[in-house]
Amino acid sequence: MNINDKIKFLVTLETSDAKIEEDIDEKLMIADPSTISTKKLTNMMAEISAIHARWNVLYFKARHDYEIALVKFDVWSARQFLETKKNLINTLNAKAATDKATSNAIVSSQKYLEFKSKIAKLKQNMDNIKAIANGFGEKSEKLDSIAAMLKFEARHDKSRVGEYDESEDTDYINKETSHDISNNDGWTN
Repeated sequence: MNINDKIKFLVTLETSDAKIEEDIDEKLMIADPSTISTKKLTNMMAEISAIHARWNVLYFKARHDYEIALVKFDVWSARQFLETKKNLINTLNAKAATDKATSNAIVSSQKYLEFKSKIAKLKQNMDNIKAIANGFGEKSEKLDSIAAMLKFEARHDKSRVGEYDESEDTDYINKETSHDISNNDGWTN
């Protein structure tokens, strides 16, 4: 047994609407293509778009939460700067209450640390969700590649004669749907 088979890659993500804990490897892993049945592959391909879309929506929610926190921090910082400057002028003197001294007083406060920690966590959540959404996009591309490979193998593998049914071919243009434009069958003027 591979050591990676024993390790779960659990990721906890939060948005303003939800808290999600997922085993990312389990969700993004594609089994050995030689063991995937056509039915299972078809089901995986059918659901991957919806899953990818859900993770993209979660990403946009997380990005919104992050951007709102940045705005709140900017507003707090501006207000805090004015209040801290006023306090420094009252307790020290106008010359000692420089912009640098005011900024240092704000940066060293507990509230500043709390804000910055929250913003960092929101950014991490946003980046993790984006990475997972991208992973599902890549999984979709891999499934397309596996489907093409299996289709090719079924067409060309002499030992599997009769397994490939051309009527199940999903090409956009095949024998049943193509039209000869040389005759006037309503497709041409």
